[in-house]
Amino acid sequence: LRGRREKGMNAADAIRYTLHTVGAAMFVNSLILSFGFGVLAMSTFKINAEMGLLTALAVLIALFFDFLLLPAILMAGSKFRSTVTKTKTQLVLTENEKTKSAPANL
Repeated sequence: LRGRREKGMNAADAIRYTLHTVGAAMFVNSLILSFGFGVLAMSTFKINAEMGLLTALAVLIALFFDFLLLPAILMAGSKFRSTVTKTKTQLVLTENEKTKSAPANL
């Protein structure tokens, strides 16, 4: 959103800008969290080991979706949003044309 608002970028450029600026931090953060919970997975207490393994997998799956699926969803939403905006603009223009062509009631 920041790239679109402040820098006047289109959706694809804004997504590239975001991944370029915060992508490395997201990757390192997720990797460290996964390793931390992976250590917990080596516990001899079964409940802790299972929780550590599931949490580490959940963090890695979330990272996968953040990098691959989220940009695709944002692009699709951007296309939908631009279509809705164009439709609303056309409706407003149509309404303005009707009011201009209608005779004034005095």
